[in-house]
Amino acid sequence: MIKNFMMLLSLSLVFYSCTKPCDDTNCFNNGVCVDGDCLCPDGFYGVNCELEIEDNIIDNENYNSCDSDVINYNGYTYDLVEVGNRCWFKENLRSERFNNGDAIQEEVNLFEWSPTNDYPMLIDSWSYMPLQGQNGSLYNGNVIIDNRNVCPVGWHVSTDEDWMELESIIGMSDDDINSTSSHRGIGFRNLLVDESIFGTDSLSLDLKSTGFMDGCDLAEYHDGTPLWSFYWTSSEWDENGLIFRNLSDKYNNRIIRGDFPHHFGFAIRCVKD
Repeated sequence: MIKNFMMLLSLSLVFYSCTKPCDDTNCFNNGVCVDGDCLCPDGFYGVNCELEIEDNIIDNENYNSCDSDVINYNGYTYDLVEVGNRCWFKENLRSERFNNGDAIQEEVNLFEWSPTNDYPMLIDSWSYMPLQGQNGSLYNGNVIIDNRNVCPVGWHVSTDEDWMELESIIGMSDDDINSTSSHRGIGFRNLLVDESIFGTDSLSLDLKSTGFMDGCDLAEYHDGTPLWSFYWTSSEWDENGLIFRNLSDKYNNRIIRGDFPHHFGFAIRCVKD
């Protein structure tokens, strides 16, 4: 009898240990479970893809009232796009100077970007232009907080509130917008990014993959294209960090909101004051 009991116990432990993360996860509306989380198709969101996004595609003909279609800044002409009541750069910033003309040091040494025993605290503003500049430059957080302003006069580095407005326009709920949960923005990321990284670019912002700098590596690449899309905001989380957005496909069609310390290198979008 004891022998039979032990056999049953062993079998039950085997079956228990073979339980997979998706066994107890139900994904609706043709959602697909990946590692216990639902990857939602376009048009649906929520933890289980149970919610439908309505009227999420913006008619861009009605959002073209910036003072101009372009702006020339520090020798480069940027396309502009208006979304909601804000005028955005349609391209990532690539300026090598602040708007007063002071140069931003370009730093290509990865180790300079990260605090170490040799570099206990970054006090300079770094920039780096990967991929021959096709997706703009990466900047550390010291560029963002510098009062010389890396964006043109009358413009600012996009704030957390600027991004929240975009997220509201594409249909995210207030609770989701204000969250820093790992489930934040499920089903919405593809509405913001462009076709080159499997999006629909519904707001015509042309948000592409950017790469990042972290003092250890320069992004991750696939066929020469970075797999990550990190954008700084100028909103401070605390004295040591700034709020960012991560639009990376690795996060299963989510829009991640959190904070990183200043030594990281992310992309910048400028917004008109």
